[in-house]
Amino acid sequence: MNLATEFNLHPGIQLASFAAKPADLWDTLRQEFVTGNSEKFTGFLDFQLTDTAKTFISPRIYVVCGLVADSASGDVKPWMSIYSSLDKERYGNLMDCVDEYYNSYGEEYYLHQLRDCVLAEGNILPHEISLPSSDAAHRLCISLATLQRYSGSWHAITVNVSNIG
Repeated sequence: MNLATEFNLHPGIQLASFAAKPADLWDTLRQEFVTGNSEKFTGFLDFQLTDTAKTFISPRIYVVCGLVADSASGDVKPWMSIYSSLDKERYGNLMDCVDEYYNSYGEEYYLHQLRDCVLAEGNILPHEISLPSSDAAHRLCISLATLQRYSGSWHAITVNVSNIG
C-alpha cells in the first residue's frame, strides 16, 4: 500500500515550500510514499502556504502519517495527523523529533521517535488546524481526509485548505 498526497488549495493560496520525508521513500512523480506495506512506516510532509501575492507565509505545517496493523482484518491501515510549528508548547516533543530528524540528515531513529510521540497512548490525532491568514478577518483552515481506492491497496491523504472568516 502506498500513501499518496493530494492538495485542495483555496483559490489564491499556494504552496510556498514542500518536503516529504523520508525522501528515499517519496515518489515525486506519483506524489506518494512507497511504504512496502510495513506497519513500521512513518513519514511526514513539511510545508508552508502563501497567498499568490506572497504577502504572507504560514508557519511550518507537518502532516505525520504511517501505517498500523488492523487487528480485525490483519491488514495495515493508514493513520495521519496535522500540526503547526506555532503549537510548540503543546506538541514540543513532536517538533523536537522533526528538528532532530533534519539535524541528523535523515536518521531513521527520529522517525521512530516521531511515530511513538504521535501514537502515544491517549493521544488524539488532530485532523484540522487553524492558522492566521494574510487577511486579519480570515483564517486558514487546514484539514485532512483519507481516500481509499482499489480494494484497500491505495490510500490518499487529502490536505484541504480553505480561507474562512
